[in-house]
Amino acid sequence: MVIAGLLLIATMAPSAVARPVPAEVQETEMGFVASAVVIGVAFAAGMAAGWHLSEYLDDKSKPGAGDSVGREHEAELVHTILSLNSELIAHSIDGYSDSWRFTNAYWMRQAEVAAAERWPTGQPYSAQAITERAGLYYNMAQLMRNINDGPDATYELLNERLTAWQNTEGYDSMAFQLQYGRTSHAYDSALGLSIRPCITATADVNKVYLTGDGLWAFSTGTATAMDGAEYSLKQGHNELAGIVPGVYQLSAGSYAGGILPALAADACVLHSGAVISSPDGISLAAYDGGAVQLWGNTCSNLALAVDAGTGMIFGPISLMPVLQHYDDMIRSVEQSLTKASAAASAAWRIYEGAKESNILISPSSLVPDIPDMEISDEQMAILTTLYLRQVHDYYERIGGNLTATGWKLAPDSIDLYLRGNVYDASGTLLYESVVFTPYVWLDDWRIGKGTNTATQSGIIALWGETNDLSTWSGSSSFHAQIIAMEPHYQLEVAQLVHRGEAVDTIDLEIMSIEEWDPIERPEPWTPIHVLDEGIVIALIQLIGLLSGGLIVMVGAMSRRHWLALIGALVAIAIIASAGTIMGWL
Repeated sequence: MVIAGLLLIATMAPSAVARPVPAEVQETEMGFVASAVVIGVAFAAGMAAGWHLSEYLDDKSKPGAGDSVGREHEAELVHTILSLNSELIAHSIDGYSDSWRFTNAYWMRQAEVAAAERWPTGQPYSAQAITERAGLYYNMAQLMRNINDGPDATYELLNERLTAWQNTEGYDSMAFQLQYGRTSHAYDSALGLSIRPCITATADVNKVYLTGDGLWAFSTGTATAMDGAEYSLKQGHNELAGIVPGVYQLSAGSYAGGILPALAADACVLHSGAVISSPDGISLAAYDGGAVQLWGNTCSNLALAVDAGTGMIFGPISLMPVLQHYDDMIRSVEQSLTKASAAASAAWRIYEGAKESNILISPSSLVPDIPDMEISDEQMAILTTLYLRQVHDYYERIGGNLTATGWKLAPDSIDLYLRGNVYDASGTLLYESVVFTPYVWLDDWRIGKGTNTATQSGIIALWGETNDLSTWSGSSSFHAQIIAMEPHYQLEVAQLVHRGEAVDTIDLEIMSIEEWDPIERPEPWTPIHVLDEGIVIALIQLIGLLSGGLIVMVGAMSRRHWLALIGALVAIAIIASAGTIMGWL
């Protein structure tokens, strides 16, 4: 509207200030002069307009030309999103790493239960098998999948924006830069970035736990399971959804993806890494000790930047905090494996010495979880032996007091109780028509009316006897006892009560890491064409020049020299205030 008004002024200026002269004077005295002046002014204005616009309008033949302001706005927006998201990712992973350490006591107890289940079978001690049975590997794999979704969603923006830039006129000169050391590499067509655990396998150190998630191999190779099954790995991304998760031996080379530490002497050490995918192939930036190894170089920095294609580079966006905290997360899960296997080994030592296992033995309950204080399995085994001696002496002293005091357990204070018969693994009836509650640690278990066969170790609390739960009045210390349940025990259930209500079935679900809600990716946006402010200012100045020039011309034609002065002032005022007028638009 402002520009339209200025154009109107320029158009109406002659009629507003000119004094009418007789027609015959116009024709004889001023016709030729007026025509010459008008043509001259028009020619001069056209030349000025062409020069101004040629300075600002897009010239498709020049590198970096086009919608430069739009590209810089786009680059700034993408830089802001990537910067903020990278900070949030690093912060979140740091929090996951810190929080996960609080689960160590849980996994130590799970491993003890798994050890108690394995010992009677006559199989040798295996830290790997016991921690797998404890559910630790399953839950660590799910945790890492959940964590990976954050960086994946963020860095999908790289390929998304490159595709948009290539498909939008005036934006195809934009690119991303990967900066490392004093070097940078530009990507203008495709760029993928995946943060994953990575390893380097050698002839002597080559064992890892494969989760079944995708695996990048940086050369052709093989993955060999402990049962001898062999899988070929191509260079690039390999889908491994069909394999059985477990320990595999990898051929020499570098790998990244669905990998967890194995508990073996020849296990690979895991680090965080960034898998870089482009039309040139894949590369690995492996993090280790505050630096990254990339393309044969060790650098203290790795960063992204956005090249607007105008000479402006927006960045850097450091990837080092993300890699550092992801590496800390790997150290946290390694610590869980170490502590869980130590607790299981301590329990195993007790079983070996006692020649009998017992699910109630819990070495981990006797020691604190102090990050800078590792407690060996030997220490825990000795402490457990001393603990048993103390508990025995304690009960010898105060057992009579407990018996005399007694306790009473009402039905409404028990969340779940059942009535039925209990059989051991050989099918021998142990207890008939008893009230009991099963406790399990390792597997989910659905219990219903009829025969239920245990697939895991656990304990059973026997509360008393009755022929009908509706008439049962509760338990006391004189009737209750606890028994260790082994796999293949059978519970023949006639009645179930859960939270005061009779039910037909109950699901005992073990706590586990679940898949988090997926991150909803917004639809990609289309880059917009933003008019360069310089173009608008140039147009305003041109209009001011034309307006003032026309007034000067009229003043000259009418011999009113004061009009020429006004025209000059109008031109100067509009040209000088073009920026302010631009702000009104």
